[in-house]
Amino acid sequence: MKRDRAEAIRVAYVAATRARDLLVIPACGDQPIEGWFQVLDPVLHPPENARRNSKLAPGCPAFGEDSVLERGPKGKAPVAGSVRPGLHTAMQDGAPVVWWDPAVLALEVEELAPLRHQRILEVDAHGAAAAASQQSYALWKSEREALLARASKPSLSVQTVTSLVRAGATAGGGVTESPGSSVEPRVYIEIVERTDRERPGGRRFGALVHALLASIDLNADAGVVQAAASVHGRIVGATEKEINAAITTVGRVLAHPILRKAAASNEKGGLRRETPILLALDDGRLIEGVVDLAFRDDTPDFAGWIVVDFKTDQEFEASSDQYIAQVRMYSNAIAAATTSPTRGVLLVV
Repeated sequence: MKRDRAEAIRVAYVAATRARDLLVIPACGDQPIEGWFQVLDPVLHPPENARRNSKLAPGCPAFGEDSVLERGPKGKAPVAGSVRPGLHTAMQDGAPVVWWDPAVLALEVEELAPLRHQRILEVDAHGAAAAASQQSYALWKSEREALLARASKPSLSVQTVTSLVRAGATAGGGVTESPGSSVEPRVYIEIVERTDRERPGGRRFGALVHALLASIDLNADAGVVQAAASVHGRIVGATEKEINAAITTVGRVLAHPILRKAAASNEKGGLRRETPILLALDDGRLIEGVVDLAFRDDTPDFAGWIVVDFKTDQEFEASSDQYIAQVRMYSNAIAAATTSPTRGVLLVV
């Protein structure tokens, strides 16, 4: 019951607050009616001693003495009478309420549809209004279809670097040159020598190596690498053999001259790791990706950015052309963003 009453109050509130200037409520002048709007009864029904003390309602016709039209064969008016039609104020400082006399209403009058249609046609005997309405509708329909056609075309197309180079390889049997620059940056292949020929491979091992190279300090010692490998190994579900192999691999990578240059650049604030990039192509597409590592290199023979992408040997052997094109595209994006020369390095670990 409490829930039903709360719902009735909510419905009444929603209905009543939709009125801007005038709120019309069905009510009985003999006594309040139980229902969803009974919460409004204190506002509508004047006190017993004032129910017959109505005033002239501005803008209304002359009312009679009864606000109930018919009570049926067994119905009786209250001893004190029904609420007298006219203007009442049920509550002190409340909103004015006009109780209407139903006798002055023209009730149960229904206009026949054919007569209504005939009157409409009589007003527009020559069909001018109908023709104008048809033209207006045709114009609206045409504009709507044009709007839907425009809205169905994407205003912006975004594609990942990986999907772009992969689609290039699929479409032409090889990878096209990276778009975005008239002078494509060079990409060098650097292979980190390894002695453990039985090293694990596969996606899980590659993910573990990439996670370590993305997170550890480039000057990390063996203990830090081992601790990080233990944490990331649990995250990817790596075996003990894979964790140990990843520790050895990352240790050799950190000792590589490219990573030593990157560590030195980091001390000058010139290192970026796991950096998102965007490249706008000539056809309006946006190409997005994440660069493993990039650093500022200022040497006598080159002053610009070195863009490094890590790949395990198994990854590189499977799709070397795609990865070269991918690094070239990363280099183009960084060159466009920094207006500096770039070189790409695929570091095969």
